[in-house]
Amino acid sequence: MKLNLYLASSVVCSALALSACQTAPQYENIITLKADSDLDGDGVLDEIDECPETPPNIVVDAKGCKIVIEGGDALEMEFSGFFPPMSSQLPTIYDAEFAKMAEKINEYSEASVFVFGHAATNEIYSGSLVPFGFDSLARNRALFIKNTLVLKHNIASERIRTYDCSNKILVTDTAFIDPSFKKLNLKNIESKQSRATLMASSDVHDLSNLKYVSYTRKYGEYAKHCELFK
Repeated sequence: MKLNLYLASSVVCSALALSACQTAPQYENIITLKADSDLDGDGVLDEIDECPETPPNIVVDAKGCKIVIEGGDALEMEFSGFFPPMSSQLPTIYDAEFAKMAEKINEYSEASVFVFGHAATNEIYSGSLVPFGFDSLARNRALFIKNTLVLKHNIASERIRTYDCSNKILVTDTAFIDPSFKKLNLKNIESKQSRATLMASSDVHDLSNLKYVSYTRKYGEYAKHCELFK
């Protein structure tokens, strides 16, 4: 930059030599280059992001704003339910929320449903005996969600894919703000790993083929760490 300014100054002075060109103090224009950044991690650069504080795992539009579905032609839904320690029975406090969720899934007959079962580390490596075995606890949680959708809410089983995430995707102490968590009297960080996560999408049908950055951010960790099972 300094070299270019020097050469430019020399050329101007040479051209004006006959007009008594005088050397005046030179002031450089300092250009600050801002590196491309995406502070909220939604796949839209801050320079064009109209919603710069988008929470994690939210599908956004080209302007970086959350896609709100109100009778539109697309569905993106996420639900997490916590299980009591060593249990694969989802507590009844979720019944009302679950019914509304199932109703919305039925409205979008082409949407795919992904159910991810998780288990806490202390559940997997506990020395106690469990009838269905520790290795399948995460699977049983996912299957409980699937069976509830199929048997109680008439959602076709072929639309639902179940995954065993074991204890590979951990959450931090502040990752979930969920009123049901307090109602279940669950307090410690291990309890937050005893969960199942449901995602429904009318656009995503194969976790191995995520076309957009926003979908990769939302589903990528599950595709990488969770095992599909039937």
